Amino acid sequence: MQDLSSVHTSKQTKLWLQEHNVNVMHDWPPKGPDMNPVENVWAELVRRLEIHWRQTGVRNRDQLWEDVLQVFHELPKEYFENLIRSMPRRVRTVSSKHGGWVKY
Repeated sequence: MQDLSSVHTSKQTKLWLQEHNVNVMHDWPPKGPDMNPVENVWAELVRRLEIHWRQTGVRNRDQLWEDVLQVFHELPKEYFENLIRSMPRRVRTVSSKHGGWVKY
């Protein structure tokens, strides 16, 4: 989803979405809170990769990709389950702080 923040939009993407009749939310607040749990996964991957690289170092691009895959596959299933379970609470929090209405 594009949140209308200039750093998350591009003319090419907007054109592609229009050409393929993809419905988008045009009233999403720019620079609003990011509710996508993938952001949490990226942050955790970076944290774990930094630890891994302090021990092993980064040698080349191929090794970088192998390290990313290794660290991703080491994330426990419970990590993802907790992210999913946290969504109703996170939506309520954002809704209450930003004037929306969400019933759970």
